[in-house]
Amino acid sequence: MTVTKSWNDENNKDGIRPDSVKVSLLADGKDTGKSITLDKGNNWTDTFKNLDKKVNDKDVTYSVKENDVSGYEATSTSTDATHITIINKHTPKSVTPSDNKRTFTVIKKWADDNNADSTRPSEIKVQLTANGKNVGDPVTLNAKGGWTKTWSDLDKQENGKDITYSVKEIKVPGYTTKTVTKDGLATITNTLNHVTPPVDNKTNLTVTKTWNDKNNQDKIRPDQVKVQLLADGKNTGDPVILNADNDWSYTWNNLDKNAKYSVKETPVTGYTTEVKQVDDNNISIINTHSTNTPVNPGKPGNPDKPTTPTNPTIPTTPTEPEQPTEPSNPNTSTDTDLIPSESNNNESTSTDSTPLLPDNPLTPAKASDPNTSNEDVTKGLLPQTGNQTTWILSLLGLIVLIGLGFYELIRKLA
Repeated sequence: MTVTKSWNDENNKDGIRPDSVKVSLLADGKDTGKSITLDKGNNWTDTFKNLDKKVNDKDVTYSVKENDVSGYEATSTSTDATHITIINKHTPKSVTPSDNKRTFTVIKKWADDNNADSTRPSEIKVQLTANGKNVGDPVTLNAKGGWTKTWSDLDKQENGKDITYSVKEIKVPGYTTKTVTKDGLATITNTLNHVTPPVDNKTNLTVTKTWNDKNNQDKIRPDQVKVQLLADGKNTGDPVILNADNDWSYTWNNLDKNAKYSVKETPVTGYTTEVKQVDDNNISIINTHSTNTPVNPGKPGNPDKPTTPTNPTIPTTPTEPEQPTEPSNPNTSTDTDLIPSESNNNESTSTDSTPLLPDNPLTPAKASDPNTSNEDVTKGLLPQTGNQTTWILSLLGLIVLIGLGFYELIRKLA
């Protein structure tokens, strides 16, 4: 008779859980004098062994009695005639639900002959659901926490209707899972799948399906898959169906030991398949689906500080335009050219309004003798007529004046 202790006290939130409890064995309601101690050291599980099945040809009914645990209310359940679970419940003061809040507790039980085959995992994960939808992340149950978990401060209603809470266990290979929920308490019992021992020259092969799809997040997991057994690469028998009812596992018994066995799964849309040979008698099929995770846009960065516009360039004072170049003075004729001849002494020829004057005009010499007569002075100043040299000079002077006039006309037109 195996006895398992389970604690429903929100992981000893109030700190009153004892370090150990004593359990006595009863046979047909009478104390047998046998007892066991349950504590963390044996994962709160122990077994009464070598018990008589019958006394005086009558079946013996065994039960257990636990010493009272202060602050806890004890109840017991039986998975079968050889396994009893004692549940100790304590409601922490800090988690007493209000009128619109409630709690929900899950308890894990094992039916595996006290882990006789050493197949029990060290921990499992369960997911709380509300009206079929996941609530939060999966939680871990293990021996340290008494294989139990309590959620507190849960909403009682949504849109005026009561919320139905339940739990889902993530698959434990080699076990069949059964969940019973009542009055805010879910009991998950995992029963070891016993394999029929093979006869001589025979063997067994177990295939187990595992889903890697974040608990079917995208809702594309099929309700069942088909797996074909192969012996030496050839199909053997009909395909078998794996589904939730058989915990996605199947065992072929009494197979010919001389053959090499493998399995082939019918392709599953949206999944990749990996087949692993765990050992000579176990094969694992892992189906992986890459879930559609929305891209996290991340925290927006701070915008760059706008660039301060530069001051407009102030125009500089315009440069004074250069003074136009003064035209050079026309060449001035020499004194000789400007000396008038006797014949045109009283004439003046020029294209300019300003009379042309010689650079060094001749000044008459001062009379040395005051008694000199005017007639004599006049005679000395007047040019002589009829002189050939004087006529030539006059002609040249006229040519020069005409040239200067023509030059000045061209300059003005330009």
